Amino acid sequence: SDHPDFYLPDEGPPGRSFGHLKGCVKQQLGPDRKPVFNENGTCFNSSASFAQWYNDVPSVNIRDNFTMEFLPNPWGGYTYDDAAFFPFDGKAWGHEVWENQTFEHNYWFTM
Repeated sequence: SDHPDFYLPDEGPPGRSFGHLKGCVKQQLGPDRKPVFNENGTCFNSSASFAQWYNDVPSVNIRDNFTMEFLPNPWGGYTYDDAAFFPFDGKAWGHEVWENQTFEHNYWFTM
């Protein structure tokens, strides 16, 4: 990836973690209803790079809309279940090419 917050293991900045991370954002959404960068976390390169995730930035991201239907589950919560979950295939940047490999699905999106 060309974004400073996305990298493979052993490629990231020293001290940064990889995989399932907790504490990267604050528990409460901000007044704009978007995740808030946790200044004490080690998940992202900077608050500026994190801000690009949820704000329109030309040449960095493309906004698109997708409606998900969550259904009640037996545990008192809600579940979205779709084994073919690739809502942005062919949208936004289209099919991504990385190291001369074209990916069938668009894995590069945030919600």
